[in-house]
Amino acid sequence: MAENEYTDFRRVVVLGAGAIGSFYGSLLSKRVDVLLIGRGEHVNSVNSRGLIVSGAIEGRFLIRASTHLTEVSKDTLILLTTKAKDSEKAIRGIRSLLNPHTVILVLQNGLGNEDLVRNLLDQSIGDSQGFSL
Repeated sequence: MAENEYTDFRRVVVLGAGAIGSFYGSLLSKRVDVLLIGRGEHVNSVNSRGLIVSGAIEGRFLIRASTHLTEVSKDTLILLTTKAKDSEKAIRGIRSLLNPHTVILVLQNGLGNEDLVRNLLDQSIGDSQGFSL
């Protein structure tokens, strides 16, 4: 990947809208369109009242949320913030939507998470040349 090749993301999809994903989503929503993908109760709360964050930052963030992803445009960055044990299910659930310009940033604790995601992408396209991790 050339330097600055992927700096113009217009949309960020946060795959795993728990504490970490919601925090990063709130920060990024100041600059780009953010979609949180999470569980039903949290999604309903965010869509009806906004995402309320307290701690290092404070505020109500008007972010869209959904329980599933339906499309991934070329200018989308995907943040994988699920629990590591849920990575495979999350990636399998979206890999048919991915395109050669898809960039996935793995933000998880533990070792081997990036390799797991890369292997899942390799299975879907034969090699991972089109995807960036």
